[in-house]
Amino acid sequence: MDDVKGKNTIIEEFKSVILEFYKKYNLDPDKFSNEDKTRWVIAKGNDVTYIDLTQYEEWESITFNTPILLLPEKNILPFYRKCLEVNNYMAQSALTVFKDKVFIHYECPLKNYTYDNLSIDIDRSFWTASKVADILANEFGCKKISDEPT
Repeated sequence: MDDVKGKNTIIEEFKSVILEFYKKYNLDPDKFSNEDKTRWVIAKGNDVTYIDLTQYEEWESITFNTPILLLPEKNILPFYRKCLEVNNYMAQSALTVFKDKVFIHYECPLKNYTYDNLSIDIDRSFWTASKVADILANEFGCKKISDEPT
């Protein structure tokens, strides 16, 4: 499973799947990834999702993190409670918070993951982010990340 240099071949092989995705949309993948090609950015309008390939001790994963909102300035405890309630209804995803931003987070094993899975999960990330951002922004007056100037 591992090559001579210790890099995981599953991750190395999957990088070509992501490159294929970028090429399909005539995008330059070098403009949208980090130096070692383990983090990618996909944009759709003003929305963005970050895709990370991660090597754990026993397995490899692909993770999607889509920022959706800035934390509200007021009613933070009711906001967190609502996030927990929303998490209860989200399939394979969860709301997470990092610094002052709320994200949709989704992670799954990379083994047997395909180009079709990638395309579906990117679409699902954007769709879920849009729906959940609308619900929370309407109820708590949060500023949506997609409304931020780029």
